Amino acid sequence: MIKKVLVIAVFWGISFSTSKNSLGQFINIQLNIEPELSTKVEQSLNFGIQVTNSGLSNVDIGDPGMGVFSIRALYTQSVRLQLMYPDSLVSEFVDDTIPLQLSASYSNFGKDDPYNSIPLINNTAYVTIYDDPSQIQEDIWQQMFVYVYGSIDIKNIANGIYTGDVTLIVEYE
Repeated sequence: MIKKVLVIAVFWGISFSTSKNSLGQFINIQLNIEPELSTKVEQSLNFGIQVTNSGLSNVDIGDPGMGVFSIRALYTQSVRLQLMYPDSLVSEFVDDTIPLQLSASYSNFGKDDPYNSIPLINNTAYVTIYDDPSQIQEDIWQQMFVYVYGSIDIKNIANGIYTGDVTLIVEYE
């Protein structure tokens, strides 16, 4: 998560000139306001136990093994999302790898609903935390969800645990 600091500056000072009718006032105040935004991994992406040479294995959107991130912020906050992941899963003990292909989508209408989510284009998107501000009642803090799903291709590899880090970059202004 990247934090940016919003700086607001207003200048104030008093200056006097030799003319009786000319007075100038300036205010100099500096405030550091950090927008509040939090992200949380609700569920890790998990392809489960696989068998050597089993071929293509998918975790589709809505499947129990899909990854889920939540982002909570002011409903008007806009964020840039970018999903980053390795080309393959690796083992700590052998040189074999498992090719990995992932996609992501988001739900920014206040509900955890992967079936009505919007896909990220090239694993990136620029969106507002909450899509319909006319529906906001009292709580200006809203939550959006990002879903991660995809496939792996199991070929003739050694048994073991294969892992990789999936990163969701959330940038906000």
